[in-house]
Amino acid sequence: MDRETTKPKNVFSTLARFGSYFRPYWFAMVLVLVFMVASTWTQVTIPEITGQVVDCFLFPQPTSVCSFTSRDAKAIDADTKLTDTQKRDEKIAGILSMAEVLVVLMIAGAVLGGATAYSMTWAGQHALRNIRVDVFKHVHELSLRYYSENEAGDIMSRFTNDSDTIQQVVQFGLNAVLSGGLVIVCHDVLFDPGTHRLPQEPSGNGQCQRRPARKDRWRA
Repeated sequence: MDRETTKPKNVFSTLARFGSYFRPYWFAMVLVLVFMVASTWTQVTIPEITGQVVDCFLFPQPTSVCSFTSRDAKAIDADTKLTDTQKRDEKIAGILSMAEVLVVLMIAGAVLGGATAYSMTWAGQHALRNIRVDVFKHVHELSLRYYSENEAGDIMSRFTNDSDTIQQVVQFGLNAVLSGGLVIVCHDVLFDPGTHRLPQEPSGNGQCQRRPARKDRWRA
C-alpha cells in the first residue's frame, strides 16, 4: 500500500527550520558559494575563448572582439615588418597560447566542481546527522497512542526514505539548481546580446543588412 504523504502546513517555516540545520556549518556553505561561482565562471569562459579562437585566428571577422589575446590575425596581417612565414608562426603561437588557457580552465573547472560537491556533501551530511538525531529524540517523546495509530514501517521510513530524499536533494538537487542559476546569470552578464550579432552582408546601396534566414534564401 502507498504511504500517505504529509505536506507541510507552512512551506516557508519548514524551509527556515531546514536551513537552521546548516547554520553551524556556514563556513562550508560560504566555500560552496565561492567554489560554485568560480566553477561557473570557467564554464561560461571556455566557450567564449573557443569562439575567439575561431573569430580571431581561424576565420577573422571585421567585427570580431578579441579580448583574450593581444594580437589577433588582423593585427598580425597588418604588420608589414613580418614575413608570411613569421605571420603564420605567430598565428599558430596565438592559437596555442589560447589553447593552453582552455586546458587550464578545464582543469580548474574540474577541481572547483569537485571542491563544490565535496563541501556541499560535507555540510549536508553533518546537517542530515543532526536531523536524524532530532527525529530519533522526537520519536522517543511520542505517546503510545501515536504508535497504536501508525504502523512501525511508516515511522521507520522517517529515518530511511525521508532521510535519503533529503540527502539526494542536498548533494545533487540543490547543487544543480544553484549552479544552473549562476550559469544563466553569468551568461547574461558576460555575453552581451548587443555584441553577438548575426553576420551581415552589404546590400545594393552599400549598407549592411542582416543575412536572411535559410528558408527565406531558398524562397529567393
